[in-house]
Amino acid sequence: MLSHRPHSVEDYILNLPIADQEAAFYIHNELLSQPGMRCDLRWSLPFYGRKRWICYLNPLKKGGFEWVFLDGQQLYSSGGLLQKRSRSRVAGLYYPTETGTELNFIPENLVQEALWLDDLKK
Repeated sequence: MLSHRPHSVEDYILNLPIADQEAAFYIHNELLSQPGMRCDLRWSLPFYGRKRWICYLNPLKKGGFEWVFLDGQQLYSSGGLLQKRSRSRVAGLYYPTETGTELNFIPENLVQEALWLDDLKK
């Protein structure tokens, strides 16, 4: 896992296994390109949000990581990409996927729907 306590999200990503860094930086950069998006380490994990936290990256013990949406159960634009498991609120995407495919896109409609839900909150 992580070799030391990271001081920034970028430091956190650089401490991921090399195989996961490219996908994590891709997600990180795409999220930060959204207007008003911020990121910070919370509970030693990188969280992203505007009004409230929208999503975070969670490393997996077997390698890879999960991109978790806090209101994932309410996101209908996922096209079945989000894994709900037995969780009542959150849902996430796993990278790398079980098929071993590379991350070469972010479901833009999923991100936009998550931002829209955030905008609805007071």
